[in-house]
Amino acid sequence: MNYNGYMLTTTIDISINSKDHTALIKDKKDNILGKKQFEIHIANEISNYVDTNQQIMNNSFTFSKVKTISSGSSAEVYLVIDDKTKKKYAFKKFFSNKDLSYELFFFQKVDPHPSIVKFFGSANVHENYGLVLSYIDGLNLNCLTKSLSKKYINNLLSHSEFWGCVQYLFYHILLGVQHIHKYNFAHQDLKPSNIILDKHSIIPIIIDFNMSHECGEVLSPGKEEYASPEFFTSNGKAKISEITDSYSIGQLLYHIYFSSISPETSNTFLAGTKTEDLTSKDRVIMLLRMRAAFREYVKLNTDGQYNTAIKALSHEYIVGLNDNFDSHSYHDTSKLVGCYHEGYKSEVVKFINACMHPNPDLRLTVDDALQHPFITDIIISADHVKSLLKDICFEDSLKEKTNIQF
Repeated sequence: MNYNGYMLTTTIDISINSKDHTALIKDKKDNILGKKQFEIHIANEISNYVDTNQQIMNNSFTFSKVKTISSGSSAEVYLVIDDKTKKKYAFKKFFSNKDLSYELFFFQKVDPHPSIVKFFGSANVHENYGLVLSYIDGLNLNCLTKSLSKKYINNLLSHSEFWGCVQYLFYHILLGVQHIHKYNFAHQDLKPSNIILDKHSIIPIIIDFNMSHECGEVLSPGKEEYASPEFFTSNGKAKISEITDSYSIGQLLYHIYFSSISPETSNTFLAGTKTEDLTSKDRVIMLLRMRAAFREYVKLNTDGQYNTAIKALSHEYIVGLNDNFDSHSYHDTSKLVGCYHEGYKSEVVKFINACMHPNPDLRLTVDDALQHPFITDIIISADHVKSLLKDICFEDSLKEKTNIQF
């Protein structure tokens, strides 16, 4: 059927077998759907969305496909242009109709937010059915972190400027995640490539919602390096909650924290460095090691205390990291790597450890994170941060790189 220029399919061809779990897809009343039922279910979801959501474009138009932006494990994303308005969009074609249904369902339920990629509707582009999203011209968090860290280490950014930028970015990321949680969803795949700094608005935008499920479902995260401990320790019985995203936020900041020491060797907690290019065999080995490490991490230590992702920094360690550090004036926190305000026990370390607490019941919620001193104790003005981030985006545009990933 056709609705204002959008071609909507009435059947969806999917395979049902025990390996891809398609047969376990349920409707809103918790009824397990067979193949034909699922086809009708998806068609109805799309029709209902078109009938009720005002974000759908009302004018008939056609898209011209310009180029492939990226191709991941779940979807391929194209830059497309509306032939009538010449406006750019991102068109996301899914490899699995299950992933398409999850992302479409998310956008049905969750209202727009400045820190979440905009959804404009469903479309058929060159015989490919998918979702029309805003095209974000900018840098993903991984590329942005590398640029910030290199400038910081080369003294092109001050201590306050570096951490002021990080503080600003995480404030807006937290606002976006808080909005998601308000609708009883968890993102489940917060990672550097799924957060893009829009070079025009200078706001970090969260993308990729095909892993976003409602809280209470079985935990099934995307990138394992950013998954919470309970995924590794519960034998598949852990449930999705807002706290699973809190851990991922802590892991994102953990990565940035160590990139401020060495951009080339920055790592993720218990996963190590350079996990992107692992072979399938090496990735399995990494995950087995992570599972064993997490089982130890969640245990109380010999003092009866919980473990922390970042250990307390000793005076000797700090002095070793800072050649120009004056041991007699250790309260001058501007000379400490990754620290401010409270010397060795900095607020950023406290924030990371609170987000990555091994006990989910004691982990920092996103609401609490927004009230944490790391976020509320403003280091530099937002205008100053935006100016610095605009410069980084401009420098990157001169290199003619495409850093958007889905």
